[in-house]
Amino acid sequence: MLSLFITLFTISLALSGASAAPTSALAARGLYSPSIASPDANTVWGVGKSAVVSWDTSKVPNTAENFDAVTLYTTASDGTETLVSSLSTNFSSHAGAVGFTVPQSVAPGTYYVKIGSSSSDKFQVAADPVVYLPDIQVPTASTTWAVGDLVSIQWDYSSAPANPAQLPYVDLYTVSPSGGTLFVARLASNVDVKAGKVQVDIPQVRAGKYLVMVGGYGHNSAQFTITA
Repeated sequence: MLSLFITLFTISLALSGASAAPTSALAARGLYSPSIASPDANTVWGVGKSAVVSWDTSKVPNTAENFDAVTLYTTASDGTETLVSSLSTNFSSHAGAVGFTVPQSVAPGTYYVKIGSSSSDKFQVAADPVVYLPDIQVPTASTTWAVGDLVSIQWDYSSAPANPAQLPYVDLYTVSPSGGTLFVARLASNVDVKAGKVQVDIPQVRAGKYLVMVGGYGHNSAQFTITA
């Protein structure tokens, strides 16, 4: 009876050892799947722009070989996983990051990347920003601001594209005696169009009639009043 117990115990140990072997063997063969740190849910990649995928190297086995690939996926309308593109191949598992250029063939949308069986958070791929110059709603012809006031310049962005470029500048102009416009001061720069407004301080200027211009001629406010 004792010999039968010993035999069964020996077989059990052999089986448990056999079941553990494939895991370490897979790691040794470079099939380890890391924890992907970036991209994350706040990441936005640009089509045709440089991007980086990074991962935690603290648990990558010393014997792990190069990763085969980092691949880009999206989720189809029926919920299935759809391979979009291979982004990089045959890179060191111990590097912690790999860089590449986002293919021009990738359409703007929601994606995630995979290394082995590990997936990143879902993130956005966007097209190049589109220049959009909005119509200014405030100030109006009835607006009166005073030097030193903190004021809100507002515009309509309802027809802005999905990925508008920032407004390069918001400027203060006055009207010359000849009827042209004269630059007075730069009020703000690199402004988010989709914010719909920007707060600025009215600079030290003479009392008179002024207008605000965003991004280029023809996109200016009505003339309004600044008092001393």
